[in-house]
Amino acid sequence: EEFKEKVAPLVAQLFACPDRAIRFRLLSSIGEMIDHLDDAMINDKIFPECVNGFTDSNGPIREATVKSLIFFVPRLKPKTVEGRVVKLLVKLMQDPEASIRTNAVICSGRISSHVPKAVANQTLLTVLGAGFKDPFAPCRIASLQTLVACAALFSCEEIATRMLPGVCQRLVDPEPSVADTAFTVLSSLQQIVRQQIEERRGGARAADA
Repeated sequence: EEFKEKVAPLVAQLFACPDRAIRFRLLSSIGEMIDHLDDAMINDKIFPECVNGFTDSNGPIREATVKSLIFFVPRLKPKTVEGRVVKLLVKLMQDPEASIRTNAVICSGRISSHVPKAVANQTLLTVLGAGFKDPFAPCRIASLQTLVACAALFSCEEIATRMLPGVCQRLVDPEPSVADTAFTVLSSLQQIVRQQIEERRGGARAADA
């Protein structure tokens, strides 16, 4: 209670501070503080300032901003997440910093349960599609792993026609760790698609009975 009364207003003010060292520390510590901040302050004062970090010229600030989304998104208004956050994540796939693109992929997967399924689906189709082709090997691996973790968001048709072609290209990736991940992911997706098809056939047989 004392934190909310005395510290929380100061946190909101500090997020507006132009000092990068302060902002970086706040972004890195948001996971420890966010439970002590109320929704109105997060939505009206803190996150609007945090958004500026996505376009900061300083790479570490941009990366810390991306990582902070995992904590912010569950507390943000749906219209903010759908209207701003997902668009920012898609745009970040063009960031010159490889680690930021990688974290954008990971974050897209982590927040998918906090956005409408249709929005998460379209965001991941775009982000993962770019991630599969990223020149940074860890980003390609993160994209493959995120696809499996979020496979329930996709229909078997989407997996087969939109995701598997990208996975199959990574089977011959020049980086062995990426190729090995792709083989593992391919096996998992085959099982997922097979299960969906069997369930669909079972439903059709039940309907005809």
